[in-house]
Amino acid sequence: GTAGAGMMITIHQPNEELLSMFDNIIVLVKGQCVFSGSTEDAAQYFQQYGTMAPTTLLAEHILRLCDTVFYSTEASQTFHFPQLFLQSEAYAHLCRTIKTGLQVRQELHQTEESLS
Repeated sequence: GTAGAGMMITIHQPNEELLSMFDNIIVLVKGQCVFSGSTEDAAQYFQQYGTMAPTTLLAEHILRLCDTVFYSTEASQTFHFPQLFLQSEAYAHLCRTIKTGLQVRQELHQTEESLS
């Protein structure tokens, strides 16, 4: 079966209903990552900078963020989201996840070689 299978999809201008179907998202703006993580964490991530009101729909905020080309002055501040992401716990978590996946892959490869 396909239960638990990974899937990658590119969606341009998602609506809230479609976005809610995903457990995790990666938000790219002009090829630069501004967020990677769960959809729940995404709303909290953008709210912490005061750029997204709690009542704002996440999909709408992401589209607006893409239109502002990395910067938001809604909180009378300017944010460079790609740089903020590189300094975030979300980025650190992504790096740990990738590293763990690579280690597991290497261990599986070594196990397969020893069984051959």
